[in-house]
Amino acid sequence: MPVQKKGHLLHQPRWTSGKRDPYGKSFVLFLFGLVLLALGLFIAFPYGNVTGAGDVVTVLVVFSGACLFFGGLGLWLNITTMPFRIYDNGFTLTKVSFIKGIRGEEELVTWDRIKKVSIERVTQEDWVSKHLKIVYDNSSVLLLQSYELPDPLTVFRILKEKVPRKLDSEIGQFIGPEEIRDKLPKYKASVLNNPMAPILLISMLIPFNLSIIAGIPVLRSYGMWTSQIFFDVAAAMFMFINTFIVLTAFATHADLEKGAFRAFIEVTPKGIRIPNKGMGPLIRSVRKEIPFKEIVSFNERLEPKEFLREASVTLGNGQVYRINYDCYEAAIKNSGFDKEEFQVVNPKPVLFKGPIARWNLAGVFILYFLICILLPLSVYIFY
Repeated sequence: MPVQKKGHLLHQPRWTSGKRDPYGKSFVLFLFGLVLLALGLFIAFPYGNVTGAGDVVTVLVVFSGACLFFGGLGLWLNITTMPFRIYDNGFTLTKVSFIKGIRGEEELVTWDRIKKVSIERVTQEDWVSKHLKIVYDNSSVLLLQSYELPDPLTVFRILKEKVPRKLDSEIGQFIGPEEIRDKLPKYKASVLNNPMAPILLISMLIPFNLSIIAGIPVLRSYGMWTSQIFFDVAAAMFMFINTFIVLTAFATHADLEKGAFRAFIEVTPKGIRIPNKGMGPLIRSVRKEIPFKEIVSFNERLEPKEFLREASVTLGNGQVYRINYDCYEAAIKNSGFDKEEFQVVNPKPVLFKGPIARWNLAGVFILYFLICILLPLSVYIFY
C-alpha cells in the first residue's frame, strides 16, 4: 500500500526501525547448514553414498539438517512477521503473506474497519497475562502479545484519539483521570524476576554440559560414540553449540529495554542511581549516578504482560530505561520537573553522548573461554 495512504507514522516499537531486515540470525544459521551439507556431500562423493563415507559425514549431515530446519523455520517466521505500527489512517497487521513479507509490504487496517478494542486475559499456569484484542471487519481479530506491544499506554492513548467509541471501558481506566489511575495496581520489579539476562541464559548451559559429560560413558557402554573421528566432530559441534548460545545471550539481551537494570534503579535527591550488583560488574561497567540535569523526562507506562503501572526514564543521550512506579513517584517529588499528563519533563535538560553501561570485554571473554572452550576441551581430553 502506498505510503501516502497510511499517513504519518504515529507509533512503532522501539526495537524496530524504518528499515526492516527480515533475515537476521536465522539466515546465518540456514547458511551454516548449507555449508555443513555441502562439506558432507563433498567428503561422501568418492564413496557414492553418505552412509559409506563414515561417521564424520553422518554427523555433518545430521547437524546440517537441524540447522536447515530451524534456520528455514526462523526465516519463514521473520519474513511473514511485521511489527505493529500505527499511522494517521490506521494500524498494520503483524502477520502478512510470504510474498508481501519478501517485498517488505505492510497490510493496513483503516480506522473505519475497527469494530471493537478490548483486553483479553490468557491464563498461563498460575498467572494471567493480558493481550490487546482488536476486532475489525466482520470477525477478524488481531491479538497483540507483550513482545508485539511493548508500550501499551502509548497505544491506548492513540486509540482513544482515533476510535474513542470502540474502546472497552477497561482500557479507559488506564488513560482516564489521575485519580482513577492511582487506584490501579503497580508493577514491582525485583531482582528475582529481572535477573541479568545473559547470565541467566548462560547458566542454562551448565545442566546441558553436565548431561553431555555424564552421557558419554553411557553411550560408550552401549557401543556408541566409539569412533575417534566421530568424537572429534561431535566435540567441535559441542563447542559450537556452547558458543552460539553464549553469543546469542549477549546479542539478544544487550539493549532489550534495559530490563536488567529495572530492579536496581533508585531515585536519590540528586538524580538516579544504578547499582551494579551480583555478577553484573563481571560483564559490564555502569555509570553509577545520573544527575537530574542529564535526565529529559520520567514517563508513565504499563508493564506489557499484565498492564500494571510502571514508568520509564529518558536520559540525555536518548536511552530509555524502565523503572518501578515508586521511582516515578519519588522523581515527581525530588526532580522539580514540569508536570504534564502521564509524565514529568525537564525544561532544560543537559544532553550527552555515549551509553551509561558498557560491556566489560575482559569479563565476557573469561566467561566465553571457561564455558565454550575450556569445559568442552577438558571433556575431550578426559574422555
